[in-house]
Amino acid sequence: MAVVNKIGKVMKRNHALVSFDQGRITQAIRRAADSIGGFEQDYLEGINDRIFTAGTNDEGIAEFLADLVVVVLNGDPHHLVANFPPSVEEIQDVVLHVLHSTGFMRAADAYTAFRWGHHWVRQGAITPEKFVRNGYPPSQMDPLLEWNRAHGCDTVDGLNEIVRSGKIKRLIEDSLMVYEDSLDKAASRVVGRIKAGDEIKMIWVSGPSSSGKTTTTVKLTDRLRREGLRFLMLNLDDYFWPLIEHPSDWINDRNYETPEALDIQLLNEHL
Repeated sequence: MAVVNKIGKVMKRNHALVSFDQGRITQAIRRAADSIGGFEQDYLEGINDRIFTAGTNDEGIAEFLADLVVVVLNGDPHHLVANFPPSVEEIQDVVLHVLHSTGFMRAADAYTAFRWGHHWVRQGAITPEKFVRNGYPPSQMDPLLEWNRAHGCDTVDGLNEIVRSGKIKRLIEDSLMVYEDSLDKAASRVVGRIKAGDEIKMIWVSGPSSSGKTTTTVKLTDRLRREGLRFLMLNLDDYFWPLIEHPSDWINDRNYETPEALDIQLLNEHL
């Protein structure tokens, strides 16, 4: 769609002013979509199906969404004043707003990963080599994928066949062996670092909902306790806001994946 853009400049993080380039917004959105396998991963009938019709392909959809970003930015009269152009961060916030509002949740997550990855590279917290773009670390995930393929459970069809053939118990046992072994190795690395003089104050266990974070934390804590190390376990489940205060997504469903779902202030106090 054709949109009218009156924004001429963008304020960079060093406060320098550069020309506004909608193409860069389109490119960033397209890159996020490509990292998840295309916009079709976010197709929602009745939510964004008309965008797929209007865009016809991933490039067209990215351009359409970039147009929406431009419309939102131009809707703020402050951005039309020469001395108050939108900042890079403000533009990125609007991109996320547009992606969330149109139901492209996976693309929004990938865009967030790009955004924060670049942030930590700029801060020097990680190297460009450690920045894995959409959060997929090949060195860790590829061996797991190969294990799944070797055991015939790398697809839903394969897993269904294992269930039908009565072999699911064996698969669970094999999986638990790998899991317990990984915990042993993790505990060994922690102990080794402490013995080498590394003052480890925190151990973070991260992952999506129902991925086993609490179970892993309990098991790892037990292993470290047997080595004479005592850690206080903080469970993020204890920091969710009450349901009446809990944030909702665009279809009024509870969103437990957003940081706003947690009482961050209380967590910081306890940390």
